[in-house]
Amino acid sequence: MTPRYQAQASVLVVLGCGILPAIPLAQTSDGGGLTAALTVSESLEATRNLALTPDGTDTTLQSVTTLGFAMQSETQTQVFAFDAGLGLRASATSGDTDFGLGDRSLSLSYGLEGVRSSLGLSAAASQADVEFFRPLSDFIDGDTIIQPSSFDDLTGTGTRTDLRFAASLSMMDDAPFGLLLDASYGSTLYQDTTDPDLVDSTQFALGLDARFDISPVTQIKTGLRYSEFSDDDGTESDSVTLTAGAVFTQPAGTLGFNLSATPGDDGTQLGFAVSRQIELPDGTLGGNVGVVLTPSDETILTGGLNYSVERAAGTLSASFDHSVATAAGATGDVTTALSLQGSTALSPDVTASLRAGYARYEEADVDGVTSVADLSASVSYALSPDWSLSAGASYLLRDPSDGDRASAQTLSLTVSRLFDVRN
Repeated sequence: MTPRYQAQASVLVVLGCGILPAIPLAQTSDGGGLTAALTVSESLEATRNLALTPDGTDTTLQSVTTLGFAMQSETQTQVFAFDAGLGLRASATSGDTDFGLGDRSLSLSYGLEGVRSSLGLSAAASQADVEFFRPLSDFIDGDTIIQPSSFDDLTGTGTRTDLRFAASLSMMDDAPFGLLLDASYGSTLYQDTTDPDLVDSTQFALGLDARFDISPVTQIKTGLRYSEFSDDDGTESDSVTLTAGAVFTQPAGTLGFNLSATPGDDGTQLGFAVSRQIELPDGTLGGNVGVVLTPSDETILTGGLNYSVERAAGTLSASFDHSVATAAGATGDVTTALSLQGSTALSPDVTASLRAGYARYEEADVDGVTSVADLSASVSYALSPDWSLSAGASYLLRDPSDGDRASAQTLSLTVSRLFDVRN
């Protein structure tokens, strides 16, 4: 491990050692509870073209053992959560066998809720082999925005390490005027890669938002966000984004208006959007439509739609997003993403799930578009309250405009055991 890896990994070790001894105190000081769960699973997989090369035809057989541990301590005002995962992988391709670690992850989070303020802290680290099959959902964050560098991570070999830290502080939550301060840091590191385009990078962001409650149904928001991006290819950039908006509470949901401005060396990127959120009896429906004016005098229409429903028979969620990025390192990049996920109970013990996704990424001032699509389906059977068996199939397609199309297909069979400890 290089000194750079050691220094950043040590931060997580210090966080874990510093917070873990306080768990029993948090659990008992205010009568809260402690929950913990251990998961063990064994998966047998067969994947065609695991490396996702245009002319790949080899079939790879894998045995993946996964160990997962999750713990949460909660009181009336505090929540601490700890999650860890470790995979062990054995694979065989064209007579060649390989043994090693699979995906590895560690995350810590802490939340403190007060009458007038709240604090949130989180840290996470994950490590995975670049070459192994990954669904499209791995490249979409919680807001369905594709991470710009992730499309290149689908090819080649090597190890990718992601480190993430975040903190937020809200103040004067019970007053007509409130503030929210947040900061985040991310680092992506590569080792032993065969793709020269995969280089180490870091991102940093700092934001300040102000809230003005004009009336019980009218709220004004303003914000300022600064972000930085750098990588080992010598790319360095930063950006500042100013935002202003209004939210009107209505009987069935909310109506919002938002303005944004991101100044740059070539001019200012301006954005305007209208959003609508509707609460349904068994779900939510939301959407937005807007326009972005780029420094090159280009007009880009933006928009999004999200729908989710939860019923006794199952759940369904669908989303569409077409947006222009403002963060450093990606300012002006255009992303289009669609996703559909659903599950239904075929019987009290059998559940079927389906997931489909498509994403199109266009980098600003670069001739080239990359499209990624995936489709997966699975059926799970509850053998007992603690044991489950599932079978699934997955398909992944990558289609870059400057290269050849490549696809991979996977069949899997997984058995898992849950050990749940509740206090």
